[in-house]
Amino acid sequence: SEEANGSGGRQAVVARSADEGATWTKLPPIPATTTGTATFTAVAADAPGHVGVLYYYSADNGDPGTLLTSNWSVVWAESFNADTVTPTWTTVTVEPLIHTGGICVAADCMGSQRFAGDFISAMMDSTGAAHLTWMVQGIDATTHLATGATAIHYARIQTGPASTYVALPCGAIPVPVQLNSVVSRKMHGNQSFDIDLPVTGNHGIECRSGGGNGDHTLVFSFANPLTFVSSASVSSGTGSVSSSEIGPDPHQYFVHLTGAANAQHIFVTLHNVQDSAGHSSDTISGPMSLLLGDTTANGAVNSSDISQTQSQSGQAVTSGNFREDVTVNGSINSSDISTVQAGSGTALP
Repeated sequence: SEEANGSGGRQAVVARSADEGATWTKLPPIPATTTGTATFTAVAADAPGHVGVLYYYSADNGDPGTLLTSNWSVVWAESFNADTVTPTWTTVTVEPLIHTGGICVAADCMGSQRFAGDFISAMMDSTGAAHLTWMVQGIDATTHLATGATAIHYARIQTGPASTYVALPCGAIPVPVQLNSVVSRKMHGNQSFDIDLPVTGNHGIECRSGGGNGDHTLVFSFANPLTFVSSASVSSGTGSVSSSEIGPDPHQYFVHLTGAANAQHIFVTLHNVQDSAGHSSDTISGPMSLLLGDTTANGAVNSSDISQTQSQSGQAVTSGNFREDVTVNGSINSSDISTVQAGSGTALP
């Protein structure tokens, strides 16, 4: 729908429901409409989180029926993560000038400038492609006034890959995707080692360095091969997702973090997860605690971590001592001891 924005115009807003309409949550307004005026919004949806809104838009602010000299365009706004608290929207101007003058938004509007924009619609087909129609009024090239002639225009838009989503029948309870484990994975020289990150109980503690950029990789493993994951995000904590993808083994999903701060708890959430068995989950989250140098995984860096690292200095990195290779260079040596010593006194909140 539309509502007043802070500039005196109208902004487009979307509400979502995760329980077949029993309850609704209003999302933040589409960013491109927080100034100017949007009207006659038409919404379409495909897979969970994939939503588009078609609307008429003027950069002028006011009631659509009173903007008698305003130019209107047709705009398509699309999101692939509209099941999140703050969706990301991409907007494209489908047709730049479809009408000049007011747009009737109520019954009984009359006159030569009459333009009822309600011949506007949007739908998505089974591939996720949008099919859009809207009303266009002829405009005189000299006077820039409406001639009164109208037509209906059409466009097909597909900005993402072809969808494979199959909706469940109404009333059916979806079977969630089965998550087996989450780990933090790093390469130590030419071999990788994982730190378990339990999704219940105490969090797993990643004690190894993320480098200057705070880079870490989480691997989500599932019972069945994945067919689709719409996105991944940091839902709590400091950091962001630089990239994510289904792994070479489709049972796994890789999430690459950057800017992950030390001494914190962070949660990573996958959105719209679907597997080959037809199971689906709106969201799946995995927690990780970050504390550089906490080789003993007790939530604090102190003398016990320093002693443990010193005891392994000069040893080859193995599955039994890889936590002491906190610099992740494939060797346990003085650089690891120095790093742990520098972190002594830090602890998780």
